[in-house]
Amino acid sequence: FKQTSIMDRSIFATRAYPYLDINDVAVSTYADGENNKLKYTYKLTDGRTYKIIVNERNMEEVRAIDKKIKGTARRSIDNYAIQEMVRLKMYTKDEALKLFILE
Repeated sequence: FKQTSIMDRSIFATRAYPYLDINDVAVSTYADGENNKLKYTYKLTDGRTYKIIVNERNMEEVRAIDKKIKGTARRSIDNYAIQEMVRLKMYTKDEALKLFILE
């Protein structure tokens, strides 16, 4: 993930997808031992999906992506993910609701 795009590098090619190509954003949690992990899944217009596990190191970058995604992208989030965002101090409960539900 770069400032304005998602970079997909392979042995054969490098592709860049602007954040405007993101159609769906799904945020959920999963159990990793005793801890819960916050997972973002981005689905692009061409069907590709990218997943990010949010932690303290990349939290600000994910917040920046949230701001850049167009308002027409479908967003879904579960209640546990909102709780995990608050625990990580990524967003307040009201900010998360506004971003994912009330937009």
